[in-house]
Amino acid sequence: MRNGNLETFAISGTSQTGLCDRMIELMQRAASWQSDLKSLAQRYGRDDVRDHRFNVVVRSVDELPAALSSALNFLHLNGGVKPRQRGRAFWGSGDEIGKVAVLFPGQGSQFRYMLSGLRRRHQDVGRWFAELDRAYSRRGYNGPTAALDGTTDIYDISTGATLGLTASVAMMTVIRSLGIEADYLLGHSSGEHGALLAAGAIALNSTEEVCDFIASVGLEERNLLADARGQAVLSVTGLARSLLSESFARHRNELFVSADNAPTQFVIAGSERAVRDAEQAIRGAPCLSVRLPFTMAYHTPLFEEWSHRMSELYASVPFSSCKIPTICCATAREYPECPSTIREMLAKQWSVPVRFREAIEALYGAGTRIFLEIGPNDRLTALVRDTLGQRKYLALSASSSLMDDYDALVQCCGQLFAAGLRIAWHKLDELC
Repeated sequence: MRNGNLETFAISGTSQTGLCDRMIELMQRAASWQSDLKSLAQRYGRDDVRDHRFNVVVRSVDELPAALSSALNFLHLNGGVKPRQRGRAFWGSGDEIGKVAVLFPGQGSQFRYMLSGLRRRHQDVGRWFAELDRAYSRRGYNGPTAALDGTTDIYDISTGATLGLTASVAMMTVIRSLGIEADYLLGHSSGEHGALLAAGAIALNSTEEVCDFIASVGLEERNLLADARGQAVLSVTGLARSLLSESFARHRNELFVSADNAPTQFVIAGSERAVRDAEQAIRGAPCLSVRLPFTMAYHTPLFEEWSHRMSELYASVPFSSCKIPTICCATAREYPECPSTIREMLAKQWSVPVRFREAIEALYGAGTRIFLEIGPNDRLTALVRDTLGQRKYLALSASSSLMDDYDALVQCCGQLFAAGLRIAWHKLDELC
């Protein structure tokens, strides 16, 4: 039995009255329940998707009646108008789904102890990380998962991004086991690898083959250290880009926007002196600027040599057409069908800016209303919300550095159910 983890209760009705009746029934069951929270959820909190849906996430049986009562009172006081979310309670009605885009983050999403719970509870998740260590060992290197418990640097050039990518690939296994399928895939920076693996475009068939590929990419980055000496990366939030125009003009071939992430957030990269000049230019401005913990000017012309090296590496890897439509973050358009063109675009994207904001707008324009991030963290989710603002959509993540990873997954499933997706609840219950 789980001690202290969240549990999700998914209930529904063919009408709002029917839904309220189910909420009252569950409240009464909980008030007299003598067993554990999980068994209560499995017996009375696993409804199928109907027109009116409610999901609440709680940590104990005692908490459930109060949560249901509060939700019912809120509906009564607001004339039956249902919010999408109120605390850890989620509502949905009708056919709200739209299309689903699964998002794969890049470098910087990793953190110590990420997916620690799922690595223990979910056999497939643990196997991905164990296989990654074996892939490094076959090449004569120590396995990178030592960084997950703080033994080595989580941002080490040859291991950090590979750990984040492995987490995303492992989480895709979990998401699919829960019956959640994507209409579109989108990767940010090194997350392009995860998206193309999930799409079947990087045509590797086994865990061993995939981890060998991930390890090859990570170890190739060791060769970049000398080339990237004297480079820097700066994340900027809340600044009008025009305030940096003079810095860009002074350092025309040394300072670049490397990622257009959202209306209020972008990343600049270039030589150390150019980035330092940009920092001086915005000093005192009402914005947040943060040096990122990697010192390579990804997604700029300074990275063209890396594009050439990756082109050679990709040439040894089988490519196919995407089985799921996949958006390239360098063009904000779908990858074409031609495998060789996909390979070329993947290599080139390393030396051109990430156009994440435009890619999200393109997905929304194509009917996407659910944006599900499946990396170890929830940073892309915040960028989606910044980009789409008050429009109708759902942006969420399957994991977060701010929550236990099982709790984050439980809450994610509850939100998806309320939005109208069918969840294979028995697969979630197996993670106990």
